[in-house]
Amino acid sequence: MKNILRYPFIVALILVAFSCRDEELVRFPDVASGVNARLILYPERSFIDFSNLTSASIAFDVYSINTDLEEIVYTATYVDASSGTTHPPVEAIKVPASAFVNGKATNVSISATDLAALFGLPGGVNDFEGGDNITFTTSAKLIDGRVFDGNNAAPSITGGAAASFTTLFTVFVGCPSPVNDITGTTYTATIHLEDSGGGPPFGLPDSNTETGVTIAFVGPEPFRYRVSSHDAGWWGRDDITGVDGGPADFFDICGNVVMQPKGSFGFGGAVDNGGGTYDPATGIITMNWYNELNDVFGFVTYTPED
Repeated sequence: MKNILRYPFIVALILVAFSCRDEELVRFPDVASGVNARLILYPERSFIDFSNLTSASIAFDVYSINTDLEEIVYTATYVDASSGTTHPPVEAIKVPASAFVNGKATNVSISATDLAALFGLPGGVNDFEGGDNITFTTSAKLIDGRVFDGNNAAPSITGGAAASFTTLFTVFVGCPSPVNDITGTTYTATIHLEDSGGGPPFGLPDSNTETGVTIAFVGPEPFRYRVSSHDAGWWGRDDITGVDGGPADFFDICGNVVMQPKGSFGFGGAVDNGGGTYDPATGIITMNWYNELNDVFGFVTYTPED
């Protein structure tokens, strides 16, 4: 009798075990993965070299831990600096899953000649000029059909200097910049400020001068610099706030100075307002910016002290 009862009991235990396992599968399905596709530009090919357009190209590596990639597509949008014309976006670079070896696609590149053809420039590369820019946006397709880009990827993986998914990057048409000339001196900075009505911002003093301003080369682009004071000490005046406005980065694009976005004045941010210049004959640099939230225009001149 004991033997007869034992075997049905074992069968019942097995049935219960499988029943529980099935319930767990229903309650805890496999979690779908997202996208990891970090891009690093080669510094020496992070811009289109205006001095050698026929051989110029941009290049980068892509890093990904995804094993379910189908392809990554980089779509390019071209902005003509002189006319302000924005050309329609075109698919410029495709990186298939087969390009990745040990999680890295190496030396992904596109030439200036190919870009000019894609944009339909009638003069080819000769239509490029200093200050033009090309913005690439990223779209990553997985083998299950899902597509990720900057619109549906979490900011936690697309934002910051260590983003694991590079959804957008911009390259400029630029020239070799005279690093030693720009960084080899100190400057006297003067600033004039006004609001959109042409009056003094907030009714505060509309000018200031600061000596001993420095400019350092910071890269990784071969034309990126950092000035120690983007506001010529205006924000740091005791009769304003007493807090230094601080440094800001700028590009020297073939003699055109383009300030990079800068958080400033406690809130809001200053962005380039166009018309900045570098004069190699005099060494004088001008930089113009606008802080929209505070409605402050800043017109800054840096004059070499040596």
